[in-house]
Amino acid sequence: MQPKSPVVHGLQQFETNIGGPQNGQPEFLPLPCFQSPDGRVMSRWELTDEERSQVALGADIFVTIWTANGVYPPTLVQVGGRLQDPGPIRNDYQLDVMLFARIAQERMREFGKPEVCARCVYDELRALGGCLAGGDTWTHKGCGRG
Repeated sequence: MQPKSPVVHGLQQFETNIGGPQNGQPEFLPLPCFQSPDGRVMSRWELTDEERSQVALGADIFVTIWTANGVYPPTLVQVGGRLQDPGPIRNDYQLDVMLFARIAQERMREFGKPEVCARCVYDELRALGGCLAGGDTWTHKGCGRG
């Protein structure tokens, strides 16, 4: 299996990459994914022809999660098609909010503002609009507030 981009056809503009050399993990390839304010990460994996044949013949899919000896995170494995409606995923993952937060961070860097994490931007958006749901468990990364 290999990670694939786009994660969901029609939502490419919301993708980000986690891991990989540009994120301080030179031993890993970047993972194209969606991230939600509540900490969920969604990626898409494509099976090889051989893997598809094995599954068609009844083989199981095994999932390995590296927990760093910490709490086992909630895990969800799903099957989906490329032609599925992207709307529910866009809404469920609050992708508009996440994209806006990333753009706001980039603009703040351009104008010489101090480094601000995406959670700080998200908190500001919630304070201004009061209409953004969720996000209470999302942590501050790299800003010194969390």
